[in-house]
Amino acid sequence: MTKLASLVITGTLFSGAIALSAHAADKAPAAAAAPAAAAAPAAAAPAGPPKPAPEVDALFKGYEGSWKCDSTFPANAMGPGSPESKSKSTVKIKKEAGGFWYKGDYKLAKSKTMPALEATFLLGYDGAAKSAVSVSYDSLGSYWLEHAPGATADKIVFVGDGSMMSMKSKVRETMTMKDPKTVEHTFEVDMGKGFQPFGTDVCKK
Repeated sequence: MTKLASLVITGTLFSGAIALSAHAADKAPAAAAAPAAAAAPAAAAPAGPPKPAPEVDALFKGYEGSWKCDSTFPANAMGPGSPESKSKSTVKIKKEAGGFWYKGDYKLAKSKTMPALEATFLLGYDGAAKSAVSVSYDSLGSYWLEHAPGATADKIVFVGDGSMMSMKSKVRETMTMKDPKTVEHTFEVDMGKGFQPFGTDVCKK
């Protein structure tokens, strides 16, 4: 076999191999398509703003309005030897802050033995503690945070801690609805010797 013939045969075989490879590639099954990505879950509807607990109105609606009060402070309330004192006061209570709180403004007239006093208090419901709650402060620098578990609209007993005359103190306040137009409010203070009466307000609409 001549050299030329060998080259021709070799070229022919090489060309055939290329053709067979191309044909096999055409017949090869197509690669499986990648699975479609799972559909994203629908976005949850945005939560709306919180709403006041129904206990807020259930407990405090009856106290809303303007009240005129006779206030009495027992002997020793303002210190050892201090006499009993009587004065006039007013209370205005209204719902505010989107219905989450009832805000009260208390004003005590000055007397011979008592200075004029202004106090602000907020009445609401602590959902975490499942309890009525009161936050208050006055024009003499005192403040308190109190809770009243088991409160009803007719009787609410708040107990808590705060500061009075720059001293730590415990307080107990009782609000009693005598009738729709009469409320009695008593205030007791414990400054280390147990709860002692501090004042009573009898208020009428």
